[in-house]
Amino acid sequence: MGSIRHPEFFKVFERSSLRAKRFGLRIIHFAILNHKIQLLVEIKKQEELHMSFKSLNTSLAIHLKKKYFQLHGQKHHGPVLLGRFQMTVLEDPQGTKDKMKKLYLEAAWEQKKRNYPDHFSSAPIFHDWQALLQEEWTEDFNHEFTGEEIKQTKTICSLPQFWLNQSGWKS
Repeated sequence: MGSIRHPEFFKVFERSSLRAKRFGLRIIHFAILNHKIQLLVEIKKQEELHMSFKSLNTSLAIHLKKKYFQLHGQKHHGPVLLGRFQMTVLEDPQGTKDKMKKLYLEAAWEQKKRNYPDHFSSAPIFHDWQALLQEEWTEDFNHEFTGEEIKQTKTICSLPQFWLNQSGWKS
């Protein structure tokens, strides 16, 4: 269907993540890539993970199926997101730091350019992204985010509650 790095999809992702928050999903960091979304989340109970991802996936799938119909003039049959995710439990500071770097840099690598981070990620409200990426980045950081980009990102993301995501990754 083409890239999901589009303002229309971002709005759907924003609404879907708000809906999933009601079930306990706490998105700490995210990056929307061309064909996938990377999330770093926190949950308190396993049941919250299941219910919140079910909510998120359902909302996104409804939008993507409508978009598919608009583009191709026929209904999409079958699951949209089933089997298209990977879960890794982060338990140590270095593993968390490595996953965060990958989350923020993969879009730049995917597009073969260095104009990243952009507003299709949680970078507008993650003030430590420069320090995190300093080892990987060779250019100066001059990126400024708009008030609207910051507002949208704050709607999607939650502040980390656990040490590992608050400051443990800096260890």
